[in-house]
Amino acid sequence: SPTMFMIWSSVLVSTRTGGGGRATSRLRTALVALQLAVALALLAGTGLLVRTLVALGQVDPGFAPAHLLSVRLQPPAARYGDADRLVELYRRIEDAASSVPGIERAALSNHLPLGGSWMPTPIAIPGRTSAAGADQALFRTISPAYFATMGIPLLAGRAFDVGDLSSEPVAIVNRSLANRYWPNEDPVGQLLTVHRVVQGRGDFGQAVQARVVGVVGDVHHLGIDQPLQPEVYLPYVVNPPTWIQLVIRVRGEPQSVIPVLRDRLTSIEPLLPLADAFDTLEHRLARGWAPFHRVACLWEGMG
Repeated sequence: SPTMFMIWSSVLVSTRTGGGGRATSRLRTALVALQLAVALALLAGTGLLVRTLVALGQVDPGFAPAHLLSVRLQPPAARYGDADRLVELYRRIEDAASSVPGIERAALSNHLPLGGSWMPTPIAIPGRTSAAGADQALFRTISPAYFATMGIPLLAGRAFDVGDLSSEPVAIVNRSLANRYWPNEDPVGQLLTVHRVVQGRGDFGQAVQARVVGVVGDVHHLGIDQPLQPEVYLPYVVNPPTWIQLVIRVRGEPQSVIPVLRDRLTSIEPLLPLADAFDTLEHRLARGWAPFHRVACLWEGMG
């Protein structure tokens, strides 16, 4: 590369230039050693970067981002401070979105992948976890159609159904959590305890015991370059968040349904702030890649 050629040429010039005595010779030797060290560091760094980018390019995000549109919903707190009112609003929104022409499926989740937002909960599994608070998982609250909408594979058991919205709490765990706590047995049917995490609500921190009904694939929620985390999913009615993400699978371009969808949502709640609420999951994935592309361009410019 040009950078390597310039460094190597400088090394050669340093070794050929006439000296002014023993002190100058020692200085020249030290400079040559420094320049060689820099050259080797650049070469090693380039190789590491290339290997890192290749590895990240092969990472499965855990869901199918094409044709997915998200809408961040933050109902006005003054009107929806009550959890039951929030649940009813979210139900109406999901139903309305599902009926928009061009939309195949719609679902709800407190956090979507690659957004950098997360909520941990202490978990307790009989005979498997240590002292209270020492074990944690990422806490997701979703509607029953979430996994099908996102393209997250079901590995064992079943997904949530409508009956789970009014039954005793049930949970779905990801592969990482299942492998950690039930490496040699079936997680389906096991009990675990999580804690409600909506701050400012009277039930914050309250324990919820749920029976595992399914296991799903791992998803890169924190970032494409971040390690996978144990995760537990509960129906959103168990702990309705004060804001939520509506995620939609569209038959064509996701942006094509925004005008009609915006009108439907506004007709349900005129005070929903929707100006900057729409995003696509492909854009979210691209933003996750952006820092690595910038570094790669810098290296290419130096090369």
